Amino acid sequence: MELLNEGISFHSFFLLLMPWMMLVTGQVTPSTFIFAFVADTCVVGFLFCFAFLVLHCSLLHSGATTKEWFGGHARAYDHGWKTNVRNFLGERWYLIWVSPWIESQLIGDGIHFTARNIVQPKSSHL
Repeated sequence: MELLNEGISFHSFFLLLMPWMMLVTGQVTPSTFIFAFVADTCVVGFLFCFAFLVLHCSLLHSGATTKEWFGGHARAYDHGWKTNVRNFLGERWYLIWVSPWIESQLIGDGIHFTARNIVQPKSSHL
């Protein structure tokens, strides 16, 4: 665990940035390489999971599916964040985060949803 004892230096920075290059050039031991590789894999995995979470939280906030979002129809079912969360997680949405075994009755049937009424501006004919 030389990497932990070494602190922050150019060597540790390049080890975390390019672990394979440091191993091939003989700058680190195999155990230090494995530690750096696992740390890099965890960081990349965290970034992917965080991006996935942010995307789906924004979809939940706008009341859309990924297909609607990519198709440009993401605002058709937007009723505000609180109503969207209640439609998705049920009446007791605030308790669902605690345990998946807590029962929360859905507002609808889970298949059919009400679209919001979008008022189109009247076009003026000159």
